[in-house]
Amino acid sequence: ADTRWFVLRSGFLAYYRNKTDEHPLNVINISYGSVRLVGTQCFYINTLDFERQFYTKDSDELSKWINALRSNLGGVNRYKSFAPVRKRINAQWFINGQEYFEELLSLLLQARERIFIADWYLSPGVYLCRDQPLNKQTRLDRVLLQQAERGVKIYVLIWNAPTVGFNLQAKYVCDYLNSLSANIHAIRHPYLTPMTWSHHQKFVVIDDFFAFVGGIDLCYTRYDTNEYRITDPTEEVFPGRDYSNLNFAGEDNGPTKTVRVDRTKFARLPWHDIHMLVDGLAAHDVAINFIQRWNHAMRVESSRIRFLTPLEYKPMEDKKVRFCRTVYENCECQVLRSICQWSAGVPVPEQSIYKAYLVAIKESRHFIYI
Repeated sequence: ADTRWFVLRSGFLAYYRNKTDEHPLNVINISYGSVRLVGTQCFYINTLDFERQFYTKDSDELSKWINALRSNLGGVNRYKSFAPVRKRINAQWFINGQEYFEELLSLLLQARERIFIADWYLSPGVYLCRDQPLNKQTRLDRVLLQQAERGVKIYVLIWNAPTVGFNLQAKYVCDYLNSLSANIHAIRHPYLTPMTWSHHQKFVVIDDFFAFVGGIDLCYTRYDTNEYRITDPTEEVFPGRDYSNLNFAGEDNGPTKTVRVDRTKFARLPWHDIHMLVDGLAAHDVAINFIQRWNHAMRVESSRIRFLTPLEYKPMEDKKVRFCRTVYENCECQVLRSICQWSAGVPVPEQSIYKAYLVAIKESRHFIYI
């Protein structure tokens, strides 16, 4: 018999050679699968990319496994989301990059175990804080390196953008980040460059307990203040590549100091966008979304495969965290998304965010802002 050590948590079944192994041989997303009995000491698991028969030592162990597995299968949630409605969540919204980047910097520096980053466009050289004089230790790559040297594991998943129309340099970003530390793991997806669709989720998860989600990429040109300055002749706020104007130069990635737009001739294009922070089980759901996408992407990264599993959920009492801004307490939150087989390996496309939009519009009473 082929004996393995199994861990079941938050809809994922991971198996190891033995219980001392740090990294699993495989992680199966059973949320979309099925489990059925086969005799008195055997059960069968079937998912989109995995099927196998398992044997237990007796009927009592079989019953425990069946109950545990079925409790981890996906249920029916509002808007047909993978995630249920979560209550008693702390939340905060951010208008523009300054508010988001400063809160993000604070929580990144307080990370204990791991950090997930998913972006459409990511620039390692972007500054998260613009206090004068600029401090290189607040640059994204320096922050990630500092945490990696403290033992924090960092996982970065970015869109493998085509070079036609964009210069996001996904390969450069991943190669550079991977060269910084053995604790930093960066990959791009999909393996073959897409031409008609993209990964557009933009979020950061810290210790599976804090999640930043919204419209702002961690990249050049996204930082802005409520003043929306269009000039910066001395590079106090928008250094190097961060000073740009998409009317004259497209999205472009690379070393921080490279000049994209002549600031003596052209005004910069301000950037207005929003982001938000959630904690607790809502953030845990964002982490599950990342893990689904990461494990799906890793199946084509066989040369250095490293699957992920959710951390064991711990309540807020164990998290002594300092926030930059006051958070709203006792919020009701639900994580919504659009996702499908190519992006996360799920058998049925999920359109929960689209369904929620339609309901919100239909139930509106006074105003609709789009």
